Amino acid sequence: MSALKMTTTPVIPRLLVFVIFFLVFYHKIQPLDFDFIRPGVDPSWEAALVYGLERGLIFGKDLVFTGGPLSFLYTRQFSEQFAYTGAIISLSTVLFLAISLTALLNGRTMAMFGKVIIVGVTLSLTILTIDSIYLLVPLLTGLNGLATERGRQTIVSLAGAFLCGIIILAKFSVFPIATLAVLALDGTAAIEKRPPIHTLFLVAGVCFGWALCGQPIDQLPNFILAGLETSSGYSSAMSLTASHGPSELVAWLAITFLFVMTLVAIGFLNREKDGRVRTIARIVVISGYLFVSFKAGMVRHDLHSLIAWGSLTAVVVSTAQIVRNITAASIVLNLLAILLVLPGHWLLYRENPIVPSVDLSGLATSIQADATGLASFIVHPEAWLDDLQARNDASAAAIQQATPLPRLDGSVDIIPSAQSTVIAHNLRYSPRPTVQEYTTYSPKLIARNRANFSGTEAPDYLIMEPGSIDARHPASAEGALWPLFFSRYEPDQSSVLGLVLKKREAPLQNVLEAPIEVETAFDQEVAFPRPDRAWMVSIDIKPTLLGRLIDLFYRPPMSQMTINYTDGTSRTYRMIPNMMGDGLLLSPHVGNTTEYLMVSTGHVGYPGLKFAKSFVVETGTRPGVFYQSAVRVKFSAIDTTALAARQINDFTRSMLARAERTIGIVANNRMQPPMIDVSSEGVFAHAPAVLRMPVTSGSEATFFFGMRDGSWSGEAGTDGVCFAIGSASRGIAERCLDPANVSADRGEQTMRVVIPSGVSEIQLETSCRGSCASDWSYWGGVEFR
Repeated sequence: MSALKMTTTPVIPRLLVFVIFFLVFYHKIQPLDFDFIRPGVDPSWEAALVYGLERGLIFGKDLVFTGGPLSFLYTRQFSEQFAYTGAIISLSTVLFLAISLTALLNGRTMAMFGKVIIVGVTLSLTILTIDSIYLLVPLLTGLNGLATERGRQTIVSLAGAFLCGIIILAKFSVFPIATLAVLALDGTAAIEKRPPIHTLFLVAGVCFGWALCGQPIDQLPNFILAGLETSSGYSSAMSLTASHGPSELVAWLAITFLFVMTLVAIGFLNREKDGRVRTIARIVVISGYLFVSFKAGMVRHDLHSLIAWGSLTAVVVSTAQIVRNITAASIVLNLLAILLVLPGHWLLYRENPIVPSVDLSGLATSIQADATGLASFIVHPEAWLDDLQARNDASAAAIQQATPLPRLDGSVDIIPSAQSTVIAHNLRYSPRPTVQEYTTYSPKLIARNRANFSGTEAPDYLIMEPGSIDARHPASAEGALWPLFFSRYEPDQSSVLGLVLKKREAPLQNVLEAPIEVETAFDQEVAFPRPDRAWMVSIDIKPTLLGRLIDLFYRPPMSQMTINYTDGTSRTYRMIPNMMGDGLLLSPHVGNTTEYLMVSTGHVGYPGLKFAKSFVVETGTRPGVFYQSAVRVKFSAIDTTALAARQINDFTRSMLARAERTIGIVANNRMQPPMIDVSSEGVFAHAPAVLRMPVTSGSEATFFFGMRDGSWSGEAGTDGVCFAIGSASRGIAERCLDPANVSADRGEQTMRVVIPSGVSEIQLETSCRGSCASDWSYWGGVEFR
């Protein structure tokens, strides 16, 4: 009996530890649960990558993004063809995380139980994002491979290296830390005169995952190069600041520095037991992991910083278990892990005033649901898949109902980030390499898209809506390619997502005139050659050596551009230096589909267009520090005469007539975007708003008005808007719309009135009925008889 007790005591606690870790990571990853197609910026690229995978597009060639062919592993986007693959790999990841953390535990049974209680609670409470979890795989691979006990840890680290290779195809940010981990392991093995085979397992994992996705093996190097290409421009293009950013950054760096120094001290004290080489290799792997987590979390400083805090917590937890028995260092590290839970909770509470760990109260119910799903997957896999497919179909049907699109008889790409809506409508989606406009942030990426739209595989239709993210200029949405769009596509019809352009039978030639080059510098005003013309403007800004280094290790300061218009107004936009070298349309201002149609067809005399007279380029610090002071500007005029000479179709003719109806409103009112602005419907006038325009007394007039599609569907919930026409002294006509409840109130409406005698100016007023939320009202203009 005593012999049995002696042999089972070490096994049972480890099994319990494994079960705890398995439940924690299973609950966080949800390996058998998937997200279904839905609208939005992130859901759109997630759906687009799965769509491309299912249709055999080649990643690194046809698609270039931060996610690879297995992106659904971390986005959890449902794929009918790869649902089983995603489930099995996700379950394998959960198993690896549980086994690898269990393998790191050592010491006496009670000591191990004390640690696992701390670890289990910490991991359960920490805001550990899916990004942090996948970055944890190469870290645990390295820590297990560098453990002083060999055998079991070596098997775990080899399995981890293989899994890392697969995960690289899901999220490319795993690549640098996975590469560092296997090189550290193999370097240590070579010094200790053991076979260095971890790199081989990593490569094998990449090749296995690549083949599993049906990707041609000869294109794998191109995928790696494309991943490096997108990663290299991320810091300068996608960075964001937060009001609490500096203090949070200092706090994270200070804690990380103290943690790493503690590791160095522990390593020095245990150098004889652990070995100098392994100690150094372990610190290198941990430091590399923290650096990648820092870049992932602190460059785009919004809730992305949860990645940095979650990763720091995870590495402290993992490292604390390596310390032998319960020593002062072990206690300090475990206490630090618990304290590191707090920043993540504070961040989440700051954005959403709820206690982040409140869902723990329903943990038992959630685990029961997880167990039911696992049982269904094992016993009835076909029924499991059918249920997921039915739910995805229902989600697609909801998108179709909320955002109807016209049927198009050819391939389609879309400039605004609404790819999931195109996919939900079963249109022949033909994505450009970068998928979404804001990720086209370097000359090489722009060149890839240019080749796509210039070639024979260019989509038959292109849905265009100017606009971007992060306060960028609206014409920066694939802005360098607009002359190509003017040449190859013409307006064909309208849609709720934007202007539908159709590929011309033969492209127009010589859309751009010869460039005019100007040498200038930061903070100097640059005048347009002629303020009454349409200009593509490219700005060549070169980083200094310090600028390149700060881009590599953190992020460069944000640059911006202030544009001064001929009407006396000015606007400031975020500027991405690597994008500006290929140019964008800076004058006239194009911020909606009506303005795009006017410029693309050469009708730049439309009074709603704002022409620029000058601009100033500014950097976030003293010129010459991170960017060279000299700036080269190139102006290229759009040949609008040639564009206007082209015969227009019936749709363009009707749109020009619609624009004519709004001239009286646009010319007599100051636009105040985003509440009052020229729009594809006419003049957007979010209630409450008052516009004025001159009229002729006694004339008959038809006024066009309505509420923008989408104001009553989806997440929007307007309770309606009242539209009133009147003079300064009396009302003339009024009508209230309630599109959420009255289908006849949807779409453009009309009111016919006779202008009373003696009235020379009228007011067009939109007012809220109750709440002003989603009161997206517009005036479509007026026609006089």
